[in-house]
Order: sequence, then structure tokens, then C-alpha cells
Amino acid sequence: MIKKIEKRIYKYFLNDYSRIELSGGYFRDKYRPIKKIGPYSLLTKPRIKSRGNIFPAIDQRNGKTVILKACIPAPVINSKSEPQFKNKDNSEAVFASYLHEFNMLKKLNHKNFVKPIEQGDHVVRFYYGYSIKKFLIRYFVYELVKGITLSKYIESQNFSFSEKLEVCIQLCECIRDLHSQNIKFLDLQPNNIMVQSEKKNSYPNQKLKMTLIDFESSLHENEISPILKFNQIRYTPAFASPEQICHFTKIDRRSDIYSLCSVIFFIFVKEPYRRYVAENNSYNLDLNKFNDTLPTRLLPFLSDGLQFDRDQRILDIEALICELKNLYHEVQANSSTCDASKQMATG
Repeated sequence: MIKKIEKRIYKYFLNDYSRIELSGGYFRDKYRPIKKIGPYSLLTKPRIKSRGNIFPAIDQRNGKTVILKACIPAPVINSKSEPQFKNKDNSEAVFASYLHEFNMLKKLNHKNFVKPIEQGDHVVRFYYGYSIKKFLIRYFVYELVKGITLSKYIESQNFSFSEKLEVCIQLCECIRDLHSQNIKFLDLQPNNIMVQSEKKNSYPNQKLKMTLIDFESSLHENEISPILKFNQIRYTPAFASPEQICHFTKIDRRSDIYSLCSVIFFIFVKEPYRRYVAENNSYNLDLNKFNDTLPTRLLPFLSDGLQFDRDQRILDIEALICELKNLYHEVQANSSTCDASKQMATG
């Protein structure tokens, strides 16, 4: 009875706090969710993750749905998890990575890049006995990119040949534009690419738009990664270049070329190039074996871009874009001819 009275008193006097935790454990974890960070109402419950939390939220000022990246201390989510996250360097590495990405995107203005909105700090308070402990949540807000990841889109049965070419064209243009500004992406992989349907886009009859969403690994040409001092390096092994996996100190834009060709290979074959590398115990494969799924006219470009030795990676992105566009227009022309023939036959 006394505990119930104490509980009501604490709730009455401290109901303005984002979350209350009593040393006696009166409020269990499942009753203490974080529902708001700054002016943003969260649409999903935060989870315990050493890499931070990424979730959709609603801006209460205008009602828009956004994506919020937050560095949330583990005790804020679950009081029992604190011993698992005593390494402060990890949370600092997450913040350094998020801050680097946000500043990078603020300088870039591209139709195929996710748009940053704002960054901020939010303080939550916990009641321990007779003292209040504060925790700082640092967050970064981005526009909500509609659609699904390229990985999920490839799994669908409706990914036509012309749509594959559409995505490849836009993807190549993104990497070309980044390289023109002396920026290397360094983590190009299907889960960092969002695909959404549109009625019209840059090219005639184009129906798909792709957006790059994860710039945490991106660097200027002579820039050092901010997380390197935390002994961390981030890449996706299935699509990373050999020099990234071998942790070479000199990583340049040729690593993006390898990843770009790996993603294009994945779009058409539906399996990572590295899977076949592992099966054949060789980095330089004969791509003619895949001519039943890969367009024959793309094989020379992909062969150049997937070379193990980066000095032999001489792919010309502009020439690849031209070839992709030519293929796309030919497919569209053939499709229009077939449609016209069908109409004449039914008419």
C-alpha cells in the first residue's frame, strides 16, 4: 500500500520528465518507453543497439513524417542494459559517424541523395532515489524517402529489364557526380539504395527513382574517416572492393567503381558477385558465363570495373552511362513497336 502511494506521488510531481526510473524498480522497463525526442514524436519504440537508433518520427510543428537518427544511451531504453554499454568510445564513434554524414549531405544538393533537415540535442531525466540523472540524446533528422530498398525490389517479380536499366543509369550518375566533387561513397550496396515508383523522371517514360541514403562512410579524396580513431571501419563485405576488405590504407574512388559494378551485377543476376568469387576462389571471373542474365553489351564495362588490381580498374563511367541509355531507349522503342502491333491486331 505504501509503495502504491509513493508511486502516485512520484508520478504526480515528475510527470513532465521524459521518463522516470525509481531505484526501487516500481516502473518496469516496458512501461517506460521513449515517445518523443525534441519536437519529434517517435513512431516506433527505440531498441538497444550499439550503432544507435534509426526510426520514423512525426514533426509536431508541421505534421510531416521524417527519419530520425539518434545516439541514445542504453539506460534510457532499458535500465538493465547499462553494463553492456560501458564503452564510451562506441557511442562517440556513432555520434562522429552521424555528424560526419549530416555535414557531408548539407554540402551536397542532388535529386538522388537523401536530404538532411536539422540536428539537435534532447535531455531526458531519470529519478534515482532522491537525485535526478540526466542523459543527452543527440539526433539528426532527414527527409523520409518513400519506397523500398533495392534488395527488396530485386526480390519482387515485377522488376523488368527496362527498370533495371533505369536504376543502373541513375546509380552511375550518382557516383559520377560524387567523384566530380572529389567525394568517394565507399559503402555502395543495395540496402543503401531506395527505389520508388514515379510516373515521370529525367528520361522519357521513366517510372523509377532511386535515392542514396547512407553517407556515413563517404569521404573527400584526402579526408580521414572520423571513426578511424575508434579503430572502426565500415563497409559491406558482399559489395566492398578487395582493398577495403584487406584494409589497405589508401582507398580511393576506384573502390566505388568496384562496388558500382558489383551492384549492377547483383541487379541482373540477383546474387552478389562475391559469392561466385568465393565459389571459384578467384576474383577475376569470366563474365561470359553470365550472358544469359547480364546484357552482353555491359560485359566489357563490368569486366573492367571488377578487376582485383585497382590499377587495372579503368572503367569509364560516362561511357557506361551512354551504353545504358542506348540500351534503355532501344528497349523502350521495341516495347512501343510491340504495343502498336498489338493494337493493330486487336483493331
